[in-house]
Amino acid sequence: RENLLFRYKSTLESHLSCCDVIFKDLSNSHYGSCVLDLLQLIFTAIDHHVRENFMADLVCSVYYHSFAKSVASINNNICMFSKKEFIKEFDLNIMYGFLLSFKICSELHQDALDKEKVTSTNYVKHKDYVLALVRDIVQFKCNA
Repeated sequence: RENLLFRYKSTLESHLSCCDVIFKDLSNSHYGSCVLDLLQLIFTAIDHHVRENFMADLVCSVYYHSFAKSVASINNNICMFSKKEFIKEFDLNIMYGFLLSFKICSELHQDALDKEKVTSTNYVKHKDYVLALVRDIVQFKCNA
């Protein structure tokens, strides 16, 4: 988020909506599969309760259908991967999402340790977060 600048406009009284966004720095950009983008989003930005309850729906229908519709609106002649191929790639790469989220969570926990701001509550939150990630992955693999 620190790498994005947003511009907002007022659409209604005291209501702002984003009308433009630019990247400040592309040095950390990545060119790859949309599945990796989705994994990063799911495991770093979505609340664990939402992920736990809706990850399969999000991956297997909502995201895929929205992506397919967007691709078709750009160029209807583009040959796109099937939903089955998409889910298979997600399943094969799900550990990427886990490891990325685990790395970020562990770095934040380590920063708190370095600043001597860790309490038993912080440790329990960290442990619960990691366990929730593992449960979500197991649940997806069992249901996909």
